[in-house]
Amino acid sequence: MSSEYMIEMCNVSKRFPGVLALEDVDFKVKKGEVRALVGKNGAGKSTLIKILTGLYQPTSGQIYLNGSPISNITPDKMYNLGIEAIYQENDLVPFFNVAESIMLNHEPVSRRVFLDKEKMHEVAREILVSKLGVEIDTHKLIKELDVSERQFVQISRALVKDPKVMIFDEPTAPLLEEEIKKLFAIIEKLKSENVTIIYISHRLEEIFAIADTVTVLKDGRKEADLLLSDTTEEELIRTMTGK
Repeated sequence: MSSEYMIEMCNVSKRFPGVLALEDVDFKVKKGEVRALVGKNGAGKSTLIKILTGLYQPTSGQIYLNGSPISNITPDKMYNLGIEAIYQENDLVPFFNVAESIMLNHEPVSRRVFLDKEKMHEVAREILVSKLGVEIDTHKLIKELDVSERQFVQISRALVKDPKVMIFDEPTAPLLEEEIKKLFAIIEKLKSENVTIIYISHRLEEIFAIADTVTVLKDGRKEADLLLSDTTEEELIRTMTGK
């Protein structure tokens, strides 16, 4: 398949008992592209993302990452291939500190045995400052952070492995206006580094502000792929609702 695309999901379907959640969906996203994914509740957005992150196996269809076919998908496999997801509900451990949370499963060791705590805090701070442009005390416990700080920790943890694909699922729901601007700046920086972004939101003004293109799902089918620079909000709503 074409290496022009980082993600290619071809004729992907997912059937549950009594329900066809996705039907013959093609979903292709270029390297360094910000692709919005929209649709009403039940349109198939969550199912598509869960397939892409390995939580669900597709009933039929083929997935390619950077031109290579992927089979027997699992969460670990997709993670190791460079696909990361930031969900609205975080899975951070309240009694871990910031550095422990960011470096989880990637902790630096000295002499191949001992945890190098100083190095762990140093690397965590570097990711927060250089990649996100935020400063958070890496010794603070997660339970002591506000909602936006927790989200930035989640994003930092995802960036430890230099992911190829970042999925943001309703990321601005808990954020204030200034924090949303900071998140958008982070997404723009990731885009400039050729990271592929999938952005799920029901806030259409955000989609027009941050995304290049949008895929509309409706009743488990792909309704359209649209170039946002050539699309109005009214046209997008009409495509989503049929009204």
